[in-house]
Amino acid sequence: MPRRAGDTNDRMRGLVRQLHFPALLLCVSGAAALAGRVASGGWAARRTADAPRPAIAAARDAADAPAPVVFAVDASLPILNASIAVHLLLRFGRDVRVRRDAGESASVLALLTDGELGRRWLGAPAFVATADGVDFPTQSAVFDGEGADQSHQDQCLATFAALGVPIDAPLALDGRTFTLRDALQETTRRFHRRQRDLEWSTLALAGYLAPQREWTNRFGERFDFDGLAAELLGRPWSGATCGGVHRLTAARALLAADARAPILAAATRGRLRDLLQKAASCVAASQQADGSFRLDWCRALAPDADWSAAERGDSTEARLIATGHLAEFLLGDPTAPRWREEIARAVQWLDAALRAAPPEREWREFCPRTHARCAVERFAAQQHAASAAGHASAEDESDAAMGAASPDSKEIVR
Repeated sequence: MPRRAGDTNDRMRGLVRQLHFPALLLCVSGAAALAGRVASGGWAARRTADAPRPAIAAARDAADAPAPVVFAVDASLPILNASIAVHLLLRFGRDVRVRRDAGESASVLALLTDGELGRRWLGAPAFVATADGVDFPTQSAVFDGEGADQSHQDQCLATFAALGVPIDAPLALDGRTFTLRDALQETTRRFHRRQRDLEWSTLALAGYLAPQREWTNRFGERFDFDGLAAELLGRPWSGATCGGVHRLTAARALLAADARAPILAAATRGRLRDLLQKAASCVAASQQADGSFRLDWCRALAPDADWSAAERGDSTEARLIATGHLAEFLLGDPTAPRWREEIARAVQWLDAALRAAPPEREWREFCPRTHARCAVERFAAQQHAASAAGHASAEDESDAAMGAASPDSKEIVR
């Protein structure tokens, strides 16, 4: 049956009633999350009578909205890691904090920028001093996957850039003080075009190096943003991390940096815009009947590639990754209104999938699920804001009408 315009409006109104956003409460039971149920008044925690004491609880007091989100952590929780810290920052902002049972609390941002706090909370500092600056080690690099390691190269630096953390923000390590500028220097000095996780390096460079257009690595090789974009655009789409959405985010970041101060040639700028337009054409065509997206949603960008791995790996969890990332990306697009129906359907699917998942998955898959929850929460927030603005506009129109009908007006309506 073909969709009617009114169907989407009705679905969105019903979904927003479920996703009402003024307060937020997420509980995690034991070492796993107890899936939050979206209800009027915010995220409502579900706990059974015999459930163990929550290991993590994030709460925002509706009566004190400016207060930061605080995660309470007890001894039963597996050690925090840098990736979880990054995703907490992406979801709740740079003021999010963690708190131990004994009452000790710390800024999540500080866990990644203060070596001593890193030792106490992550098991090791999140960064190390190098000959060229400061490095945030990546899993399988220095610490071989310890809690202090980021999951993707330059993930921490890219997150700091996205949050607007100043480049001169301090990094404290064993009595020495560095800054994020030292971390950026390490990024440029070890850079090479074939490195993995180029998307996060792109975000870091676009956020912190631009408008400087060129840099040189430790081997004397020179690079610029045009060459970086060419490498990004030339990489295979099949098998791209998280359905390739991080690559689109990197492309958008390059264009945003270029809009602030030119760093790209006109031809490169055109290729990046063309990519985003082609990807946009995939959205409506690839959305599944239930509102979800598969990891091969962008296969039209590379129709001759081998997509068999994505086909074999299709599952609810794979779709949660793809749908969460893509919906979050679309919600951050200035042209998002044109995807109003697709976003609403995707968010509705995400909400149902998050509530239906076994509780033990929440903690084990905390990071990919963060993007899904971000999409649900941001959609609800945007719709709530739009509804409030519409209500205010209606009141203004009513006041204007009453003013026009008042005895003081030139015409008296009888």
